Amino acid sequence: MKTVLLSTLLFFINFSVFSQEADTLKAHSYFAKADSFLTQAKYDSSLFWFNLAAKEYKQAARWEDHFLSIGKAARSFRKMRKYDEAWELAKKIVSESIQTLGINNLGEAYAYCVMGNIKVYGESDLEKGIEFYDKAIEIQKSTENGLLYLSFSYTAKGLVLSTKGNSISAMEAFQKAFDIQNELFGDDHLYTAGGYNNLGMVFLQTGSYELASEHFQRALTIFKEKVGQKHPYILYSINNIGLTHWQRGDLNLALNYFEKALSLNEEIFNEKNLNSAVYFNNLGIIHKELGHYRLAIEYEEAALKIRQEKLSENDPLLADTYNNLSEIYLQKREYDLALSFSLKALKIRKETFGDSSPYVSESYNSLGDIFIRKKDIKKGIEYIQKAIAANDSTFTSYSNIYENPKLKDYYSPIHLLRSLSLKAEAMTLMNGLKNKNFSIETYKLFSKLTNDLRRKQLVESDQVVQTELARTTLKKAVETTVNHYFETQDQKYLHAAFAFVEENKASILYEQISRLNGQKFLNIPDSLLSKERELKIDLAFYKSKELFEIMKEDGYDTITLVQIREKIFRIKREKEKLTTSLEKEFPKYYELKYHTEQVTVLEVQQELDHNTTIVEYFIGDSAIFAFKITQNQFEVERLSKIDSLTLKIENLYKSLKVNDFNTYSSLAIEFHDKLIAPLKILKPKLTIVPDGTLWYLNFDLLLTEKTKKKDFSLCKYLIKTHTINYVNSINLLTVDNKSLSSNSACLAFSYNNSQDVNTGSSMQFRDISKKDLPGTRQEIRSISEIIDGEYFYGSFASEKNFKMKAKDFGILHLALHGEIDNENPMNSKLLFSQSKDSIEDNNLHAFELYNTELNADLVVLSACNTGTGKLANGEGIMSMGRAFAYAGAKSLIISQWELSDNITPTLMTSFYMNITNGKPKSEALREAKLTYLSTSDNLSANPYYWASLVQIGNDSSIYSRRSNNRITLGLVAIILVLFLTLYKKKR
Repeated sequence: MKTVLLSTLLFFINFSVFSQEADTLKAHSYFAKADSFLTQAKYDSSLFWFNLAAKEYKQAARWEDHFLSIGKAARSFRKMRKYDEAWELAKKIVSESIQTLGINNLGEAYAYCVMGNIKVYGESDLEKGIEFYDKAIEIQKSTENGLLYLSFSYTAKGLVLSTKGNSISAMEAFQKAFDIQNELFGDDHLYTAGGYNNLGMVFLQTGSYELASEHFQRALTIFKEKVGQKHPYILYSINNIGLTHWQRGDLNLALNYFEKALSLNEEIFNEKNLNSAVYFNNLGIIHKELGHYRLAIEYEEAALKIRQEKLSENDPLLADTYNNLSEIYLQKREYDLALSFSLKALKIRKETFGDSSPYVSESYNSLGDIFIRKKDIKKGIEYIQKAIAANDSTFTSYSNIYENPKLKDYYSPIHLLRSLSLKAEAMTLMNGLKNKNFSIETYKLFSKLTNDLRRKQLVESDQVVQTELARTTLKKAVETTVNHYFETQDQKYLHAAFAFVEENKASILYEQISRLNGQKFLNIPDSLLSKERELKIDLAFYKSKELFEIMKEDGYDTITLVQIREKIFRIKREKEKLTTSLEKEFPKYYELKYHTEQVTVLEVQQELDHNTTIVEYFIGDSAIFAFKITQNQFEVERLSKIDSLTLKIENLYKSLKVNDFNTYSSLAIEFHDKLIAPLKILKPKLTIVPDGTLWYLNFDLLLTEKTKKKDFSLCKYLIKTHTINYVNSINLLTVDNKSLSSNSACLAFSYNNSQDVNTGSSMQFRDISKKDLPGTRQEIRSISEIIDGEYFYGSFASEKNFKMKAKDFGILHLALHGEIDNENPMNSKLLFSQSKDSIEDNNLHAFELYNTELNADLVVLSACNTGTGKLANGEGIMSMGRAFAYAGAKSLIISQWELSDNITPTLMTSFYMNITNGKPKSEALREAKLTYLSTSDNLSANPYYWASLVQIGNDSSIYSRRSNNRITLGLVAIILVLFLTLYKKKR
């Protein structure tokens, strides 16, 4: 488990002397020099100059500055770990300042703050430290000119609360400090930079990694501007940014930041110091997670050596290193060494923090893990129970292993998740039905805590990270529950396994769609909803400007980029405040957003027609599980894992691209035989809920049997026997369809590059080349003859027109170029016709869609790779298609690879004809493909040309068989002409 070692900025810089008279100029220069030495960790020098400053201020009767100088000298002693000397100076300040200035003066308050620091850092008495900080706060709140020092006391208190694991109270304290400093000095001051750093620290501890990163980056920007590139403040920010990358799993990026911090630290201080130990510690953690155990041990031992030389033997920083060494040896299966280091860490932490602390909980978790791996299950669970108790002061039944916490008063959700995961796994290893049942109950609690933690995140990327972090334990939960079902044939275990899968599949998207569907029924003032829309628009606008600046061919302008990012940062903070306010002032908004009920199998079956089978896949560690649901049947199959699954899917598509029939047919048959054939699906309609890498697999082109001849036109494709559609989760499948749009008109756009007009005579694809696509114009002309709507060509096919009109149409059809960014999915985009526009760049990015709301029943993304992107386990592929779904699109037609600009118009024309004839969307797409295949030869029947498009989401019909006015009027006109002709002939 990860121990977060943060470099936290606590600012006690002298800023009390706003103006200097002639008799204090010397004192002020002494103080400034002393403060500089304090920042550089040159404590002997800082002591000398603070004492000189104190004498000068005393002679000038500048008593508050005199006592502040003594207080800073006391702080120098504290930094040198000379706590007795520091304490005596603080006591001196209290007595002398009361005698000189009376009770409740600023000098007295500063002394209490120093005393609090001594209690915390010298004696590890956190509660007593908070008492002293509170004393200081009460004085500073009622003292003239005490605001700045009040912010320092809030900061000191916030740090201790954070250490205790009380994140909510820590955030409140840090926010109060930040608000004061921001009011006094503005948004770009050193103090506010420190505030950003401290707020980022709490965001990091609570799993809000993107928010943490943004705050650390903002702090770094200010520090660079104010103190230059080589300053200790820069070190802290670099280290903290590295920590966010580590927590999100970006190990190589984290490694770069920690190495940079270590190098810069030695460049600034010319020696290995306690900062070096922090960076060695963090480097050790990263190398451990990369499996570089020898390097990890070397780094941790380097940190240990520094800390043993410079700290007392019971300092909690030593415990952090001992804990890290324990985790490394645990991974190496050297359990005795792991146990030795873990016990050392526990001893120090208990002495420092007492029995209730997230750090103590972490040590107990480590001990529990060690004993479980040593097969001493009973002792392992005992330690896990102690870990839960240390993390939750209300949990007193730790001696009873069949008791679990209530998930109400825990300190660290991260450590509690590990406790529940370890306990559930250990209970599985114990014999007896009671233990197996309690294991499943504990996994349920783990799943609930994961969902609670995810829902607290304000940013979707952080929600995705929380889902992915829980994946390993979720696999164990599903496998344990399915195995128990096979052993007992008790249906309750089958339903429990299904619930584990559904609760953690596309849950973020499900909550978003539920919110969009129900928001219209809430009595939220229009002004607030308008404000929310404006912020979303502004955010998308400045994100576009940021990307445009970065992508400039001649390089970006640093000043411009910083200004844009500052604007983005402020808009995001305003948007977060508005969201928090909405959730607090309108409880139903919060309830609608988060209290989404999970669908039951019975409810699903009641909605299914007799021709449909739903198959939901889940990729476990030992097998692929397939849950099969029909009107009257619910079962699960354990399927053999497919070796090198991702590579085989890639090779399947590569073989089609180069017309390698043998490789294609071999893989297409293998996928069918392992994923479909064992399920014995007799129903003609197949709804698939993929999982993991299976999202990349196109089931249409799987082969049900071998063909005697190497001819694509003779292949027995699965699409020939089944209509296939896909859904992100069964919960999403059952979202209330009453919200479907009443407007079935079509808004369509084609791509045109006026500089490269193409006649379309040769085969070409809608790739990233930005070449002209004549097929897109042919495509939407054909559709315009079938469905009423608005159709845009040439320079009118612009991003501006799309954004103006998209919300008012039930069908959106975008026949464009697509450009996918697999590393940064939010930067993926669709390219509208390239023309000069002073407002929009004619590139519709995914991040813009995440800040848009649509009412479309159907979005057809007739562009390349609109269904591809980065895989997020549990949430599916972060594609352009998903961005449209997040914006509210009920159903999607997306592409899994490049689209042919020559063939796609034919498929689309046929698809819309089938739609207007009342066909469900998946059936309309299937019949369009089969119609195309019926006239294809060996070359053109290659699935690469026709299979890329798939349907995801709601599959209901858009039109009844006679609902399309244009078709109906056309038929009436034809009948009328025939009647008149016959009439004339009779005449």
